[in-house]
Amino acid sequence: MRRAHPANVVGWLFIPREEYGRAMDQQLRFRDEELSKDRSFSGEPPAFTSWALAHVTSLAQSDPSIVKQLTDRAAKLEEDLQKLEAERTNQLKCFEAKEAALTGEIETVLSLLPLPE
Repeated sequence: MRRAHPANVVGWLFIPREEYGRAMDQQLRFRDEELSKDRSFSGEPPAFTSWALAHVTSLAQSDPSIVKQLTDRAAKLEEDLQKLEAERTNQLKCFEAKEAALTGEIETVLSLLPLPE
């Protein structure tokens, strides 16, 4: 049975249970280090992010399911980016149309003013 990686940066990645335990232990070690420096520390320890990325990189070397999850995630992010680009293009067209309408209205209003003598 797999569990989501405890690191925020890869929390969408499902890893083997034993690797999850290893990652949680490391996260707790980093947390304890932070708490020894600052008793009010909370959240994910900064050092855990780089450790987690290295951890996932090492898992991907030997686990095809990790590679599949990574490639699927990359494809999904690419798809999301393409959708965002299309949305941006549509919004730009809308803003350009509004700008043209306002410019036309300004010209119409100005044309109603009497000519200076």
